[in-house]
Amino acid sequence: MVRNRGGYLKQAPVPRQLKSYASSVHNGRLPTENHTKPATQSRYRIVAPKLPTMSNKDTRVYLQQLLGDPWSVSLDDSGEQGHLSISKDSVTAFHVLLLQDGDIEDAKHIAAQEVLYKSTAMDAVLNFAIYHSTEGKVYFCAIDPHDMEMNDLANCSVQDMSNRLKMYVDANFAVLRPQ
Repeated sequence: MVRNRGGYLKQAPVPRQLKSYASSVHNGRLPTENHTKPATQSRYRIVAPKLPTMSNKDTRVYLQQLLGDPWSVSLDDSGEQGHLSISKDSVTAFHVLLLQDGDIEDAKHIAAQEVLYKSTAMDAVLNFAIYHSTEGKVYFCAIDPHDMEMNDLANCSVQDMSNRLKMYVDANFAVLRPQ
């Protein structure tokens, strides 16, 4: 918004190049060299829209509603990344690392170390997840505490994660609950 001579706010003019880009994206196709100048010749920087993200507290509330009443979801966002622990009957059954932005591979290793720290070598394969809020994706992984080998299981959008999350949380609880 800019002010005109009378002091009233008015819409700032939109450069032709951005209008062309916006109309081509609106029509369902990406711009090609024929429609716009290459980015190196442009004096305007085109910024892609960010994906909507959930805050750490919203993620905790979402998971609590998804899993239901016997499960409790606790949030620890005191560190560099947030961390959700999903528990039932004083057994922490699942860990979710909340990553704002950064390298997903590093985050997988950090989360794997956290799961290994809270497990024993006698436990079976344990599952965990990383929520990458910039990408809007959830990465599911498994680690074998005996071999200390990590495997990627799946990555999916937040909307697709609900069934997988319930399955992995129940599988971990079956392994970790006291007999």
